[in-house]
Amino acid sequence: MKIAVFTDTFLPQVNGVVTNVIDLIKELSKKNHQLLVFAPKPSKKISFILKGVKIDHIGGLPAVFYPEFYFTNPISFQILKTTEKFNPDIIHFHTPITIGFNAIITAKYLKKPLVSTFNTYFMEPEYLRVVGLDRFGLDKNRFINRFSWQFARFFYDQSDIIITPSQFTKDDLIKHGFIKPVIKISNGINLPKKLKKPIKNHFGQYFLYVGRLSKEKNISLLITSFKKFSLFDQKTKLLIIGEGPEKNDLKKLVINFHLNNRVLFLGSITHDTLMESNYYSNALAFISASTSETQGLSILEACSFKLPIIAVKARAVTELFNNNGILCQPNNIGELADALKVMTSNENLRSKFSYQSLEIAKKHSLNTTIKELENIYMSLIKK
Repeated sequence: MKIAVFTDTFLPQVNGVVTNVIDLIKELSKKNHQLLVFAPKPSKKISFILKGVKIDHIGGLPAVFYPEFYFTNPISFQILKTTEKFNPDIIHFHTPITIGFNAIITAKYLKKPLVSTFNTYFMEPEYLRVVGLDRFGLDKNRFINRFSWQFARFFYDQSDIIITPSQFTKDDLIKHGFIKPVIKISNGINLPKKLKKPIKNHFGQYFLYVGRLSKEKNISLLITSFKKFSLFDQKTKLLIIGEGPEKNDLKKLVINFHLNNRVLFLGSITHDTLMESNYYSNALAFISASTSETQGLSILEACSFKLPIIAVKARAVTELFNNNGILCQPNNIGELADALKVMTSNENLRSKFSYQSLEIAKKHSLNTTIKELENIYMSLIKK
């Protein structure tokens, strides 16, 4: 097949959507599909070469609220012309921003089947805070929330099929009136193989967070919970891997809590390096306070390394739980701190959770994801 992929977020960014898009491109390429990928022009040179894959970088302007994101021309004749020459069998967009909008325009003009993937609750308060609406008390404004959902419906209903990675999110989209068929396909992961880049553990005993450092991830709550836990435990650390617009504020919070030597920011680590090292496997447990996940790819990756999970009962995260960790109430500092205590003090329980985490990860094979995606593509091409 010839597949045109449209995404507003791509390398060198490191986040769940980028990881998912890269994984799909790599696996589809291995199966001898041809791919044309439209993505924002990166701020620095990247090396991404795969057989049968062409990356077309589109210039744009960085978003004020999130400089890693770029707004490109929403109606690009360059994209239209390049896609027409490529003559894809299918068009697939992964983000509802300007490059995603170009996918809609291009698919309609060329009369090609269009698939979309819904990966982000950009219409909910967690993400409205990212664009700064909380400064005006508008992050929970009902009108803005309702309008954002209407925009999401309009955008995604332009596609023939909407893919989403969890049953919760599928049900949520249908409940909110999305008309086009919504199909659940896990983002999928490959189970870790032999570690090629093991690190020496200079950190001692630690909990781990991996992901964007942005408001929707609730990391300030995570650090506040760790502060409360630190009154009980004076040696365990919290490692935070990732970058994002909230990093400086989070560092200031750590300084105010006098946790400089306990909460360590390791910055951005490429996904390949992360999966080939032992940052995950050396940890006591993975911890997340996010309430905005459509699946939770970093949680799934932690499961694949047999890590116990501490997270909150919110949206799709609960689907990655089955006696493999501790689920806390959202925004509950005390419960998260207590969960950290339990994990440090009960080795037998951690061992039980570890086994269950791996069993969960096995149910989300990337091979299965690719087969299901190919089936969707073929069903639309044959129409």
